[in-house]
Amino acid sequence: MDEIHNGLNILDSIVEKSVKADNLPLAVLRHITGKFSDEQIIGRGGFGVVYKGTLRNGHNVAVKKLNYYSYTIDDQQFEQEVQSMLMVQHQNIVRLLGYCYHIEKKAWDDKRSFVFVEERQRLLCSEYVSNGTLESHLNDELRGLEWHTRYQIIKGICEGLHHLHNVNKIIHMDLKPANILLDDHMVPKITDFGISRLAEKSGIMGERSYSRPYCAPEYIDNGIMSFKSDIYSLGFIIVDLVTGRKEDPDVTQVVRRWKHRWSKSVIETPFPHNQVLKCLELAQKCKQMDPQDRPNIWDIMVALSEIDSASHPSNSTGSTEQMISCLEDMLGVEPLELHFPFELNKQISCSILLTNDTNDFMAFRITTGNALQYCIHPRKEVVPPRSTCSVNITLQAQEEALQLKHYKDELCVQSTRVDEGLSANSITADVFNKETGNVDKVNLTVVLDIPDMNEELLQVNPTVLRYPAEKNKPLSSSLQLANYTNDYIAFMFSTFSGAKYSSSRSKGIMPPWSTWGIVLNMEASEEAFKDIRQSKDTVLVRSAVVSKDLKPEDVSVAVFEKQTESHNVELDVVFEGSPQPQLPTPVSALICDEEEEAEKEVNNKLQLNATAKIWLGPVDKPFVQVYPLELRFPFEPNKPICCPISLINKTEGEVYFTIIPTNPDRYACPETFKGTVQPRSTCAVTVTMKKQPHPPTNMGQFRILLGTSWVIRDLVTSTRDEEFRKVTEKGGKAHEVSLMAVICYPDPASETMSNEVI
Repeated sequence: MDEIHNGLNILDSIVEKSVKADNLPLAVLRHITGKFSDEQIIGRGGFGVVYKGTLRNGHNVAVKKLNYYSYTIDDQQFEQEVQSMLMVQHQNIVRLLGYCYHIEKKAWDDKRSFVFVEERQRLLCSEYVSNGTLESHLNDELRGLEWHTRYQIIKGICEGLHHLHNVNKIIHMDLKPANILLDDHMVPKITDFGISRLAEKSGIMGERSYSRPYCAPEYIDNGIMSFKSDIYSLGFIIVDLVTGRKEDPDVTQVVRRWKHRWSKSVIETPFPHNQVLKCLELAQKCKQMDPQDRPNIWDIMVALSEIDSASHPSNSTGSTEQMISCLEDMLGVEPLELHFPFELNKQISCSILLTNDTNDFMAFRITTGNALQYCIHPRKEVVPPRSTCSVNITLQAQEEALQLKHYKDELCVQSTRVDEGLSANSITADVFNKETGNVDKVNLTVVLDIPDMNEELLQVNPTVLRYPAEKNKPLSSSLQLANYTNDYIAFMFSTFSGAKYSSSRSKGIMPPWSTWGIVLNMEASEEAFKDIRQSKDTVLVRSAVVSKDLKPEDVSVAVFEKQTESHNVELDVVFEGSPQPQLPTPVSALICDEEEEAEKEVNNKLQLNATAKIWLGPVDKPFVQVYPLELRFPFEPNKPICCPISLINKTEGEVYFTIIPTNPDRYACPETFKGTVQPRSTCAVTVTMKKQPHPPTNMGQFRILLGTSWVIRDLVTSTRDEEFRKVTEKGGKAHEVSLMAVICYPDPASETMSNEVI
């Protein structure tokens, strides 16, 4: 305790700048971060994990545990680099408060004897910058940070880089928006400088994944890094700040969009078009492929000073004023962010207002990203001069919960000037060809505000079990269980009526972010059938958070009674007048314009793969739809039996998958299927059961791991949780769908052989 107490005193003094930064005990850093608790994690990156530490006076610090260097760089190199980093003191650079280099010997059992090995940890402690990274604040010209704030951030980054280059002679080597932090006053602070040099000296620089497009071409091609490499990165950061986009900017369009935003502002300020133009011009010089053609940081500081002096209205040049005056306004779009209060199985509508303040006719069309389904009216139209057009946007009913608390999608509004008399039916994609004239593109952010699901651990859909009204024969109804949490959830079905319910999955444990399809079979005697028709019957779905190590066979009623985090869902049982085959719900009930044929093609493929008896709804719309969710093999002795799986990708990006059978010996297939579902396409995978003289007692199940990262194809069961976390932390998406395999028979009475009675 004395070590921690003394270390906290030293760290307090360092923060107050009464003593210099120095080596800090590991016990102190462990203490202020709650033993490096996951709850204290504020960031992850290629170089390590960052934790928030809290001092006794309430001040916060950041503690980074380095990943790569514990075994690849010697002590002298580490201390030299850290000492040079400690010397850097500037308002636009994150202040390093101290470091820790800890070695601990631990006994390791190699099954023959105990071997003592060294466990090394290297950590950096720095000031805590509260407003996140610059990357999280980037947006286009029409929204987000005001121009004055963006320009001050550009100047602050340049001043910090000038201090690194000219005063400390340090090359950053990984300058990008994610390595620039913003404080409460939006003052930028460069971080992670010097860490890249540690990686280079450790001999692993070649293994490091550089950041496109910020990494200089000379480093990508030849491994050459210089001060001019940081300048190349700076050029892309300036473009990010001015436009919010990474592609080469159309200068005229950028100025038009800023002019449009300023014209809508309630605060009258001079239009600083000169700053916008000069910043883009400066960025273009920084992005030259040849390092010799790029300016140095001092040249950039001089250029910024000249921009400041030239930005005064009286100093504007005639040619620039002439260019700005001839720029007519664009089609106004309000609001730029659409909020839908999300509810399951319910259509939600909102509207946008398009305003034409010009003297010309403006044509527009609205396109979607296809992550979610919309009906838009009108989707395309011509707006007369000095008039407005209201557009209604309806979000199709979603049949299942989405992964994120605030799910985001995008719509795009394209507009251009057209001749009077053009009809809406004549508006095609060719009208918005940039070669024919100015075309504006405004991205609308769609936000689904997802309420708390009443603390339900599992999302159950539907909440009504529908059976045909037939006595003395097996009946089937299907539902989905979805776990949209980071926990392992145990479930169990219970019933209290005289009917016999059975399922191949009457209980189990669902891993985080997974969806299972369940078929509940019921057989009621004539007497029980009469009782159920007269009084409402229910099936209870119990769920509880459990340990990852709990086995499915150990799930019992006692598990749900012991757990503090548990929940029950009652499913009403309804009998319909006559048996109707249950077909898959159409993928999209609302189809508009040019997307219609593609939607029909997907729906047709769904119908071809449908069974007449079971419907299992789509899985996690941002990825792929999986059908069916229960694989039924019609058993015949000594014959191979095939069963298809359809993976339907409705997105504009590739989706990677790995399919893992739990009983691979039963199937004529490799241990895993791996592949890619191309954008807007269907991938069919056929599973073949080997010849069997007798029906197997345990068919097992198939785990389908889906994700937007290629690492999904190399994923194995033991690393599933870790790899899913890596994918989601990098902005991707990952999900698991579990398919139960069961045997079915020509005689319906024997079908329950593979089912467990509830």
